[in-house]
Amino acid sequence: MIVDAIARYHELLSPEVAAESWDQLADAMRRTNLVFGERPICTVLRPYLLAPSEAELIYGAARLALSVLERALERIPSSDYETVLGLSPREAALARIECGFRPVETLARLDGFLTRDGHFGLVEYNAESPGGIAFGRTLADIFLELPVMKRFAAEYRLSSEPVLEHSLDALIGAYRSWGGKEPSPSIAIVDWKGAPTKTEFEICRELFEKRGYPTRIVDPEELSLEDGRLRAGDFVIDLVYRRLVASEAASKLAPDHPLVRAAEQHVACVASGFGAFALTSKALFAIVSDPATSTWIPSDERMALERVLPWTRVVRDEASTDWDGTTIGVLDFALREREQLVVKPATEYGGSGVVLGWTVDDATWATALRDAAERPSVIQRRVPLPTEPFPVVREGKLELVEFMADIDPYRFNGQTGIGAGTRLSQSQLLNVTAGGGSAAPVFIIEPK
Repeated sequence: MIVDAIARYHELLSPEVAAESWDQLADAMRRTNLVFGERPICTVLRPYLLAPSEAELIYGAARLALSVLERALERIPSSDYETVLGLSPREAALARIECGFRPVETLARLDGFLTRDGHFGLVEYNAESPGGIAFGRTLADIFLELPVMKRFAAEYRLSSEPVLEHSLDALIGAYRSWGGKEPSPSIAIVDWKGAPTKTEFEICRELFEKRGYPTRIVDPEELSLEDGRLRAGDFVIDLVYRRLVASEAASKLAPDHPLVRAAEQHVACVASGFGAFALTSKALFAIVSDPATSTWIPSDERMALERVLPWTRVVRDEASTDWDGTTIGVLDFALREREQLVVKPATEYGGSGVVLGWTVDDATWATALRDAAERPSVIQRRVPLPTEPFPVVREGKLELVEFMADIDPYRFNGQTGIGAGTRLSQSQLLNVTAGGGSAAPVFIIEPK
């Protein structure tokens, strides 16, 4: 059904409809300042379309993976975060701060790839208030008004989750669980002033204030702790929407920084909690992927998990493990089989340090593995990177261009199954932060 629906969408893009729709999309993005840094956030003229069965597939996979990953983390003493998860001492100290609510990851996103023949695989967990949620919601609203989408909606029922609203509900839910009593808590969206997602913060602030919550966008250096309250100037803060990631907080904020002290002393609710950083470690994928380190997973659950999570191992020189029934040495095997593998730092984000074995030569791969053995890193089995045609307008002409696409289910305060995001790229590293690429709204569709 989806393949036919995509073909039908493209049929509706007559030259006149395509030109009018593109001009309207470009104008709407200019009006709403929908940019990542200086780049337009969307460069395609079609949403990512999901069948209901596909949505259930990705949501079911997300629920399974999250359940297993969280149980794995519960088995790791926080005193072992450095040795087991690869966190630095400062990162581990932040991750040990008790946030005062559950789950610790208030807003989170699993990154995965869906093939239209019914396979979905997850490769990473971004548990630290990921970007893109506000962009996706705004783009969905813009697309619904495009001429081509109105024609498409005459033939298909369209649904898109209000993910930005879900974000606010998740933040308020964390605040209430933390013990917050203010009926309309004041919210600080905290990140560095130079963050390329500043436009997204503005979108969030507009919605939060429309819903009755006083909100400011705050640089960490503007924060102070006075008279038992977290402040930004004269603005008293009840709830922090933490957008700066814990790795940056560890490297840039002193241990006695007001934000850290506010979290430690429960002066303000900081969501997601710093403890979410432990869940982002790709070493957790290695732990649950390896039967030798996850004997507690029941056999039926393991069979299901193997369809969802790729083979992943921590890079260690002396380590031996199993690959498809054969015992291998991790590094020796990785050196021989770069076409099948990806190497990733355990705790970096935004595509930093990721090397795709099939895209580099032997010397580059050997260097990447040597570097990986010297810092906490994992190798992961290559997953299929599906491509689809998306319409783009270049120099006034409509073209169908093949893009690789991921589909990433969100988690809002413990709830999965109410929204997903997508990123499109012609590069095999699908990450907007890493440069290039496009966002697109996600719609679940059914024929009328």
